[in-house]
Amino acid sequence: LETCDETLLTRQGSVRGRKLHVFNTVRMMRIRSQWQRDYTREEMNKVVVYITTCGILRRVWERCRDTVELLKAHKIKAEFRDLNIHPSYVEELADRMRLDKEDRELVYDSLPMVYVNGKYFGVRSSFFECILICSEQIKANFALNEMELINPSTLKGI
Repeated sequence: LETCDETLLTRQGSVRGRKLHVFNTVRMMRIRSQWQRDYTREEMNKVVVYITTCGILRRVWERCRDTVELLKAHKIKAEFRDLNIHPSYVEELADRMRLDKEDRELVYDSLPMVYVNGKYFGVRSSFFECILICSEQIKANFALNEMELINPSTLKGI
């Protein structure tokens, strides 16, 4: 009986312990694949921008820098998530994009990515177009309001 117990113990633990470890790992993988985060509830009234500060990826870095500068120029408060500083953001963004394991390296090619209220807003090109259109509309509304503020009776004396 003692020899039987000794054979069940190995360098990595008992057979029962390894079996339970494998069982728990498989169970956690199933739970994780079924579980999806609710980004719309977590990021309500937030602008989240996924960027990278890695200068080696020159074009991606320039796009990220331009997006950050544009947001700051328009005084839009945003949460910047740098994939270069926190590698966990790569997994988060890949899960958000629902990428397979082999496609996760494509995350960097799609940066910067903008999410508003937890919903995908667009990449750099569509984001720039929307900001420009919105700023033109704001300027047009501002000019229209200024014209309404001018009193026509003051112009008669000029």
